[in-house]
Amino acid sequence: MCVLTCTSTHVRAQGAVLTEENVRALRSAVLTLCRTMEHVESVSSDMSAFTRDSAVQRNLKTLVQALSRLVDE
Repeated sequence: MCVLTCTSTHVRAQGAVLTEENVRALRSAVLTLCRTMEHVESVSSDMSAFTRDSAVQRNLKTLVQALSRLVDE
């Protein structure tokens, strides 16, 4: 009985949270984040042309990887 009740509660909660408006907002946020990531990668690429400092390049790479993990989660 608990399994059915828990599942039913989960489905109702999911339906309340995943409204069409919320799904559109989430999609928009993900697209914005993807564009931001592309810009960061572009800046990182540009920076490597301006500097040969491996520490700067390493820090930028770490930043891009951290932002990528946010998208994956």
